[in-house]
Amino acid sequence: MGGQKSAVEIEKYAVMLRKLLGVSLPDAPDMITVIAELSSVIPEFSFQRHIDEELPEELIEAPAMADCMNKIIHVRESLYQNLLRGDTRARMTIAHEIGHIVLGHTGNRFRKDQKGKIFGKTKIEEREADIFASRFFAPTSKAVTCDSAHEIAEKFQISQTAADIRYKELSSVRGHKIPDKTMDIIEEMRKRWKKDSDRF
Repeated sequence: MGGQKSAVEIEKYAVMLRKLLGVSLPDAPDMITVIAELSSVIPEFSFQRHIDEELPEELIEAPAMADCMNKIIHVRESLYQNLLRGDTRARMTIAHEIGHIVLGHTGNRFRKDQKGKIFGKTKIEEREADIFASRFFAPTSKAVTCDSAHEIAEKFQISQTAADIRYKELSSVRGHKIPDKTMDIIEEMRKRWKKDSDRF
């Protein structure tokens, strides 16, 4: 799964994960359930919470971190509590970290340089994880039917900012019929996913 991925390719992974987890129907998947069920798709996956007073060094400046090699997501306890309350930012953060693992990224994905900027391969992978999270919550086939960014935010339980971005992204397909081949593509990706599951 090396090389930079297009938004279309990333969406295929996001939609496929929803389907494999059985969250194709709910518009706003419960992320606690997603976390609990993720190991059924990625057997090595684990989720570790850390109280804020005893954070590992890697989490001092980050709310969460994906250890892509070991398939572990580390989160601050405060972020987890926000997730339990349905906080939209916490939901997006967890989906973003899941994206790093699903997309086959490398290393620990959270790091920034001393000025707080991301760069190089990290910048590409952070952008890909953002796209994954956006498409996981608001896949094109569902979000394109929404008449406003506000409707997207409400329907998928994402922040208004994320909904605004997603609504603008959908401007080119809004009002057009989604091709019938979409389900065939999803099924093809599901077969590939199963075949390549040992990579995850």
